[in-house]
Amino acid sequence: MRVTLIANPIRMWRVIGLLTTVLTGLTGHAQIINGQDTLLGNEWIVPGQPYFMFKISEDGVYRIYRDDLLAAGIPVTSISVDNYQLMHNGSEVPLRVTGDFLEFIGQQNRGEIDRYLYAGGEQDQLNPYYSLYTDTSAYYLTWSEGVHRRYTLTRASAGEPATWFWQDVRLSFHTTHVKPYELNNTSVKFAHYVPGEGYGASLRVTSSYTVETPDLYTGGPDPVLDAGFVTRDEDHRILVQWNGMPLDTLHFNGLESRRLHYLLPSAKARNNIRIQGLAGNLDRHYLGFVNVRYPRAFTRLPEGWIRLDSFSNAQSVAVDSLQSRWAAWN
Repeated sequence: MRVTLIANPIRMWRVIGLLTTVLTGLTGHAQIINGQDTLLGNEWIVPGQPYFMFKISEDGVYRIYRDDLLAAGIPVTSISVDNYQLMHNGSEVPLRVTGDFLEFIGQQNRGEIDRYLYAGGEQDQLNPYYSLYTDTSAYYLTWSEGVHRRYTLTRASAGEPATWFWQDVRLSFHTTHVKPYELNNTSVKFAHYVPGEGYGASLRVTSSYTVETPDLYTGGPDPVLDAGFVTRDEDHRILVQWNGMPLDTLHFNGLESRRLHYLLPSAKARNNIRIQGLAGNLDRHYLGFVNVRYPRAFTRLPEGWIRLDSFSNAQSVAVDSLQSRWAAWN
């Protein structure tokens, strides 16, 4: 089955050949603890119902055309368009369905499922944006009677158009696989997944990176900085700076997986994030990720697609009509 990528931050109009398979029911043995629920991970599968699987390794807006469904052996002529259902990671994915194609938001695999491997969940992951195993996601297309998730067309109100949207700028590091030592800096490593395990940058005393925030909307809410790192079993006095301004100084001892979260008092087009150990040459860390979320003006839309999750239900957007190669979703 062929799935066509129609809008993507990197490449546009790319056609990807994907694997097709059919599930008739699975049994599972590993357990997933999700809040108060203990799951096996196969609860979403209906025994005896066909599932056609395809893979996605890039974020984007995708289409599956009717002819490609027919070529994959799906009995399109006998399926009502209301009955199509798309599943990913055990949850239903909304579809926009026409007589010619199915359209949806597809996302590459990151650390959403990996978090169940850790006792502390996502807080224990060094880099929740980079999977321990693969960047490829599996999606499953099926059909059945019932009410399924759909995108709907909402007519915007006659009020003033939105002036900004939330933009995430993320630095995700994956040059080094980190498996922290245990037992007071010995060479012992446990088989289970420990806090701070994952992919990140190399071990260093100082991490300093540029974060660009183009088209910053100055009348919006404060930007937000999130970052994650893990230390070695030493004394630590770690200074966190944004554009040379101290945000925090962390004092602690030993191996710890830390998450940082700050409201930023200011930002500019090019910014600097600096995390520095002040307790000596052994005050080192592995940096997993940096994410800055800021209000971006609609002055110039980024190429690709944007997520409008900061909008009210019927808010309108005014864009340059010449900017045709992008998509937006809420």
